[in-house]
Amino acid sequence: MIAFDPTRIPLVETRIRAACARAGRARESVELIGVSKTRPLDACEAAAHSGLQHLAENYVQEWDGKAEASQTWSSPVHWHFIGRLQSNKVGRLIGRTHRIHTVDRLKLLDTIDRISAERGVTSDVLLQVNIAGETQKGGCAPSALLALAEHAHALSGVRLKGLMTIAPIADSPEEVRPMFRALRTLLHDVQRHLNAPEIRELSMGMTADMEVAIEEGATWIRVGTALFGPRS
Repeated sequence: MIAFDPTRIPLVETRIRAACARAGRARESVELIGVSKTRPLDACEAAAHSGLQHLAENYVQEWDGKAEASQTWSSPVHWHFIGRLQSNKVGRLIGRTHRIHTVDRLKLLDTIDRISAERGVTSDVLLQVNIAGETQKGGCAPSALLALAEHAHALSGVRLKGLMTIAPIADSPEEVRPMFRALRTLLHDVQRHLNAPEIRELSMGMTADMEVAIEEGATWIRVGTALFGPRS
C-alpha cells in the first residue's frame, strides 16, 4: 500500500473550488489542513511532498514526534494542533505550532500567554466554541465566548485569530449548516465587541461537511479521510 495517494488532493481541491464558486468567494480565502491523526509518518511526509502545506494533530505526543521529524523534510509544512489541550502540555507546542485551534478556557489562555512570553514569541490561537452543547466535546459555551475573547485579546503572548468548532455527526451536511452559520455570527459579535476586524478566521468543516462550512464562511477546513483515506 502506498503511503499517500496524491490523486486525493485534486479531488478535494475540486470540492473546495466548487463550494467557493457557489459562495462567491475566492479560492484563496480557504486554507486546507490535512488531519494526520494516527497516520504514519511516511504518509505525512508524502502528503507534504504532494503539496499539502498544513497538517494537524489531535494529541500532543503524536504532534511532537511528527513536528520534530518534519524538520528534515524537503517540503516544509505548518503544524496545527486541533485536539483537547491540557495546560501541563502547552509548553511542548509553544513556538513550534502554526495555530492552536482548541483554546476554550481562561487557565489555558493564561498558560499559553505565560510560556509564550517566557520564550519571546506570540502564539496564534483560535477559541473553540461548543455550538451544539455536546458534553463529550471541548469548547466554551457560546454565552461565555465574549468574556473569553476579551481576555485573550488583552494578553501580550497570545494573538487571537478567530473561532473554531466541531460540528456533530449528521446524516446530511445541511443539518449542521445552522451551526456553522451560528459560529460566523459569533465571530462578528467578537469583532464588534473588541473593535477588532482583524479577528476573522473560522476553523470549521471536515470531510463530510466541508462544502457547507465553506459556504458559511470557513477560512480553515480540517480534512482527514478525503485526503488520507479511511482509518484502519
